[in-house]
Amino acid sequence: MTANEDTLKSKDKLRLFDRHILIYGLIGASGVGIDYGLYTALISFTGIGFRAANLISVTIAIGNNFYWNIRHNFKLKDKPLLRGLLFFTVGFVGLFVSDQLLVALIEFGKVDAVPAKALVIPAVIFLQYILNRTFTFRVLARRVDSTSQRAKKHNGEA
Repeated sequence: MTANEDTLKSKDKLRLFDRHILIYGLIGASGVGIDYGLYTALISFTGIGFRAANLISVTIAIGNNFYWNIRHNFKLKDKPLLRGLLFFTVGFVGLFVSDQLLVALIEFGKVDAVPAKALVIPAVIFLQYILNRTFTFRVLARRVDSTSQRAKKHNGEA
């Protein structure tokens, strides 16, 4: 492979990465909207506690984000149960962190429940992005890449 071909492949990967990150961000924004909107509605109109509202809103947002990312962003069809398990595990790590931050802000910091949620969301978004990028969508790709590389070497193509 020539240096020019390597450069073209690198540029193609970068464009693909840019596309995925942009779509991931848009999907994430829809999840934030669902999470924050549902949380606010549950707090404001039902009298449900902030922890229960957080559990409900985050779980629904995780499901939304997984569906759109797997089907329309990464367009992955391999190992959907494993990917779903990883995505939801990351989501529930975020739920745990968000729950603990909400308790700290609301019960100890005396911040109202709705503004507290707005303060918590950015930290959780960052954490979940790093974890999903590292585990849910990348680890499986590395396994597939290493398997295809071994196959190419075995067939004398590499």
